[in-house]
Amino acid sequence: MLFEAVGTQIVERTDWDQSTLTHEPQVLGQAAHLWTRTSLRPSDVDVAELYDGFSFNCLSWLEALGFCGIGEAKDFLDGGQAIARDGVIPLNTHGGQLSHGRTHGMGLIHEAVTQLRGDAGDRQVEDARVAVVSSGGLTPAGDPDADRLVSVSPRPDVAAGAAPRPDVAAGAAPRFDVAVGAAPRPDVAAGAAPRPRVVLVDGVPMSGLVAAVDEPRAVIVAFHGGASTAAYFDCPGHPRLSLLRVGAALGFTVVALDRPGYGSSAPYPDAMQEPDQRVALAYGAVEKVLADGSRGAGLFLLGHSAGCELAVRMAADENAVDAGILGSAWPAPACGTAIRPPR
Repeated sequence: MLFEAVGTQIVERTDWDQSTLTHEPQVLGQAAHLWTRTSLRPSDVDVAELYDGFSFNCLSWLEALGFCGIGEAKDFLDGGQAIARDGVIPLNTHGGQLSHGRTHGMGLIHEAVTQLRGDAGDRQVEDARVAVVSSGGLTPAGDPDADRLVSVSPRPDVAAGAAPRPDVAAGAAPRFDVAVGAAPRPDVAAGAAPRPRVVLVDGVPMSGLVAAVDEPRAVIVAFHGGASTAAYFDCPGHPRLSLLRVGAALGFTVVALDRPGYGSSAPYPDAMQEPDQRVALAYGAVEKVLADGSRGAGLFLLGHSAGCELAVRMAADENAVDAGILGSAWPAPACGTAIRPPR
């Protein structure tokens, strides 16, 4: 697969609330940079995979990349016809972030490559040869220090003198996931199906999804980001990517909580105004969900985006005797301020 061009822009703001454009995130600079580095034009693009952490992001990218004029995206969509698989520019053919787990740039590039190889099955765009990709708040490689990155990828089999695809060339090496010694993929179907749970903590209903196993290796407690729910971790469009299902298949109990203020707890804002209140609600919910069940090696907290603050605060809480941070998808300074207030 050939990467034709990349456009970048250094972030121009000092924090998330100091934007100089109505387009959020800023998309104009890197889009313009992209088109200066290739002879391709928006009319040459067959499929677009654009960051849609919020729907407005997609509108911004459509305008910035030149598929329509600034301020014209609403009318351009034509009720969704323009971005359908047979529309002017097929958009987010994998279903977008709600369907593929919000893997930012890498997930978008994966779908673009799948389309250009003609391997997308029922969602395949006919004769897709050129794709444009944008990342979200991370680059496709996942570097939180860069702001945005856009790629245009033409199919190599239409480039002059392009070599055949490695997986169809004579003597090509087997794909890594079936190569000798590769770890087998977990049988997601063998894992426990997530069950919705609602428990009452100090008068506040706390909701979430739970995939439990009888003797877990450990318990993973996951917190979603903004404008989402615990269902984010079940990845409804692609169950094989579900944290709950894969975790259970691998022997872990997984608890995905609706963060305080989301799900069933939304009508109780007074009970979660302070960070300590949110920590207490989350721990209370986990205790009631797990009850006397086995916890294996203990609790491992995982946060995504805005959910990282709660995960870090819980790990730093004086009552966190057996909780550790498994991962957090958020720039380190944001996590640091959660446990080390400025002096």
